[in-house]
Amino acid sequence: MHHSNVVRIGDYIYGANGDFGATLFLCANIRTGEILWRERAMVRANTLMVGDRAILLDEEGTLTLGRLSPKGLEIQSQFRILENLAWTPPSIAGTRLFLRDRKSMAALNLQ
Repeated sequence: MHHSNVVRIGDYIYGANGDFGATLFLCANIRTGEILWRERAMVRANTLMVGDRAILLDEEGTLTLGRLSPKGLEIQSQFRILENLAWTPPSIAGTRLFLRDRKSMAALNLQ
């Protein structure tokens, strides 16, 4: 993994992989090294797990709610919330989700 954080669920890791060329969000088995899938739609994304759901914030400011599994990324909702490069992982405190790009911050109430 080159950019951002990695999430481990059981024997699988999920995260963004790539540098100057295409960056793919992928799932790999940590025991075998086998890559199970790659997702081109998710560019340089940071991931926060909340229960069994993933909150992903990609570098273009798009926020995604979905489920990660060895079978793929199941996107449940997605919208662009930030305007500038967003390389900071999302964080959560209580019922508030905090997001930041290079010029602004946002706090979303998840209730």
